Amino acid sequence: CTIAENGIEAVRFANKERYDLILMDLNMPLKNGFEATQEIRTFNPSIPILALTAVEIEEVRNEIYQAGMNDIIVKPYDVTKFIQTILKNISEKGMPLVSGKERKAI
Repeated sequence: CTIAENGIEAVRFANKERYDLILMDLNMPLKNGFEATQEIRTFNPSIPILALTAVEIEEVRNEIYQAGMNDIIVKPYDVTKFIQTILKNISEKGMPLVSGKERKAI
C-alpha cells in the first residue's frame, strides 16, 4: 500500500510502480482526483481506479466516469460495501480474489 499526499504524487507513483488498484480521493491538493485519473489513463488504461467521495450526485457521478474511474466509494464508508467494491473491481480485471505477496494498491 502506498499513500500519495497529493494528485501529482499519485500520478508519479502510478507511473513508477505496478499496482492492482488505485483508490483516488477526488479532492487532493495540487492535482485533483479527476485530473490525476485522466493523466494515469494516458499510460495505464486498464488499472481499476475507484473514486473516493463524500458527494454522490448524478453530475459528480458522470464526471467520475468521464475522467476514467471505474467505480465509486462514498464516504462515510460502509466496510462491507467498501470491500465488495474493491473485490469486484479487482476480479473484473481478471485477478484472483486471494491476496498475495505481489498485490499492491495506492
